Amino acid sequence: MGQRFDSLEKALSQQFGVINQHFTSLDARFSKLEQRVDFQTSELKAKFETSDLYATKTWGVVYEQQRDIREMKEDIKGIVGRLDGMDVRFDRVEGRLDGMDARFDRVEGRLDGVDARFDRVEGRLDGVDARFDRVEGRLDRMDVRFDGVDARFDRVEGRFDIQEEKLNQILERLPKQGG
Repeated sequence: MGQRFDSLEKALSQQFGVINQHFTSLDARFSKLEQRVDFQTSELKAKFETSDLYATKTWGVVYEQQRDIREMKEDIKGIVGRLDGMDVRFDRVEGRLDGMDARFDRVEGRLDGVDARFDRVEGRLDGVDARFDRVEGRLDRMDVRFDGVDARFDRVEGRFDIQEEKLNQILERLPKQGG
């Protein structure tokens, strides 16, 4: 958001810089015109008494300068009109930026809600992980117990094998009936 304002500020600064340069050049032109008018007026006063020809030429120059000044005034009016138009456009841009700010605030609020929901889900998953760890521990203990039971069955089976051999030996020693 700050980057957009920076780029807008930069663009505005550039446009105002161009306008300021234009005004500076207009001021320089006015200063030159004023100097020329002052110079020619003094010349006119000095030569007025001596020659109508010089007076006529001077009046022509003054007329030209007056026309130039009128043209510059019209140019300035055009610039002012353009500046007014730019003000209106800047107001519209500011309004749109305000609307975008509000939209970003709403989106950020929604993202905060999603973050909170993810935090709750993560908490629940941590609880499930802990339960799985407990069940896994119990299963490990049961495996150890089953291994113990298997060993006992192996011993009992070995004892049955020994008893079966003894029973077979006894049965072989007994006289056979019916035979």
